Amino acid sequence: MTTVPLHTNGRSSARARPARVLPTRIPDESRPLRVLRIDEVMSRTGLRRTAIYELEARGDFPARVQLTARAVGWVESAVEHWLLARIAAHPRRRSNSASGAAHPRPL
Repeated sequence: MTTVPLHTNGRSSARARPARVLPTRIPDESRPLRVLRIDEVMSRTGLRRTAIYELEARGDFPARVQLTARAVGWVESAVEHWLLARIAAHPRRRSNSASGAAHPRPL
């Protein structure tokens, strides 16, 4: 696991606070780490802003990352993994025929 300092205060006195450290995992080091803003998350997931925040509050969606005092974003790979998990959990339609051929739709 890699650790990333959130800030350094530059002081070397005994009163200096140590920098907070955030553990991060970079799943695919060949790809650059990207942070998505809310509009991009909404576009990729098909969810509205409220649904994203509600799912996040319940722990069912990746947590946002505080970028600045007024800006947040989501780690792209975490959103992608969440989407893949949702797709994998979706039940597949099965054909009822023995041959596996789909039935034509009624007109």
